[in-house]
Amino acid sequence: MAPSVRQVLWSLVTVFVVGTVVTKIRMFFRHPAAPGPKLALVTRLWYALQVWGAISRTGTSKPIADMIVRVAPSLYSIDDPEAIKVIYGVKSPMAKSSWYSAFGVPGIPNQNLFCTRDQSKHTIMRRKVAHLYSMTSIKAYKSHVDDCIQLILDKFDRFAETGHTFSLDHWLQCYAFDVIGKITFGKTIGFLESGGKDISGIMKSLDSLTSFCSVVGVNIALLPLCLLVFGDPSKGPMAFTKEITGKREDDNLGDGSSISTDASYGDVKTFVQKLEKLRAEMSPQEFEDCRIEYNALTNVVAGSDTTGLTLTAVLLNICTHPTVHEKFRQEIKIYHERRNNEIVVQDKRVEARPTITFDQAQSMPYFQLVLKETMRLHPATGLPLWRDLPQGGAMIAGTFFPGGTSIGINSWVIHRNTSVFGNDASLFRPERWDPSLISNEDLARMDGCYIPFGAGARTCIGKNVSLLEINKLIPELVARYEFDLISPPDLVWQGQKPEPKKTNNFFVKRKDIMVKIRRAQVA
Repeated sequence: MAPSVRQVLWSLVTVFVVGTVVTKIRMFFRHPAAPGPKLALVTRLWYALQVWGAISRTGTSKPIADMIVRVAPSLYSIDDPEAIKVIYGVKSPMAKSSWYSAFGVPGIPNQNLFCTRDQSKHTIMRRKVAHLYSMTSIKAYKSHVDDCIQLILDKFDRFAETGHTFSLDHWLQCYAFDVIGKITFGKTIGFLESGGKDISGIMKSLDSLTSFCSVVGVNIALLPLCLLVFGDPSKGPMAFTKEITGKREDDNLGDGSSISTDASYGDVKTFVQKLEKLRAEMSPQEFEDCRIEYNALTNVVAGSDTTGLTLTAVLLNICTHPTVHEKFRQEIKIYHERRNNEIVVQDKRVEARPTITFDQAQSMPYFQLVLKETMRLHPATGLPLWRDLPQGGAMIAGTFFPGGTSIGINSWVIHRNTSVFGNDASLFRPERWDPSLISNEDLARMDGCYIPFGAGARTCIGKNVSLLEINKLIPELVARYEFDLISPPDLVWQGQKPEPKKTNNFFVKRKDIMVKIRRAQVA
């Protein structure tokens, strides 16, 4: 007699349950013992639930005592300085884990550098566009950045006049968004000019996209089901990018050559125009048409949130540490005096003043210490950068891990490693990087553990864009305004200094930082 449908179903369920149990038991005995939540022994659910929420829930708000922490089956967070080169070094055989696949557009493999897991394909893709992100290439966009600086200064001047309370983190993200828009598409997206409106809801869409990908990537097998249930969160940002790219292409000449949206920029081409030139020089197999949109979207996703949140962190650290604030102010003052830059003052308003160039900002030694210490304590990303061990496994942090295990280092953890940064590793102290106060050996050791932009061959390709935006804006804001922090309702108090709560969906953000500003007294 043939088995009934019910018998077949029960047999399948039994096989599934038994198979799952056997797999978990094998994993338990094959993988090293390590501290971590009990639930993380048998399921990735615990880690998935931690990924989306307050940063304190993901264990990154303070250093952990153990070098190895299990956050899920076959998923280990490592806090060992010696492991950085082993995991992320240029010659490391460890590929990106399946977590990154969630950040791609469904059905299209290897469409951007971030989600491409195959190292050889990543190398080829990066080689094609690396020169577009070189510091020499990025410096050519200084006028684009200056335009956006003038826009945000105009808004902040108005806030200073009226005493208006505003969200500092939101406006700094607006600035970052408009800069990356101008560099990529040749025009600002319009956040600053619109008074801080979320144009086409793109900020909210990108935040939702990042949260979705970070959570679903924990168990990539669930991606098809999640897309079916929740829809594809990349559609909104992708449509936005196509719309902006299309509008820019409408400005092209009939023969296909491009014109700049502003003649004052001369021969400076937008990022999209440079990508179009690459496409024209390569075969369709080497550079597909869709790569233009995917690279443009990657610029927007990676270049707005990360720069905006870093700007917020830098400014908060300066303004909540009076000694740091005063030393930086004096450095700016000395810089202006040395270069004979005149500040014209009339009715307590600055009518004209040269903006500080990127090279000049980088020549301010104390400012660079402040910036580096901020990115140590508040790197943009707050989750481990997962890598898969190859067949045969590897020794990491003195422990053997079998092949197929995923391991990663969280910059929020390694940057607070007391064996490297000292017992005060959790404190903001720019002087720790001062080469005149520490030995070359200690400085090299700290630099070796400093990974705010990642490490090895997968270092963030757009870091020069972010550094340009930050170095040009921060000195202007600190020289021009006094910032009064208005306590939002969700502050965590540390002594007398308010510390806003952070959210972590891969990007670690301080949100709703409400401030009032006043024009600084010009000496």
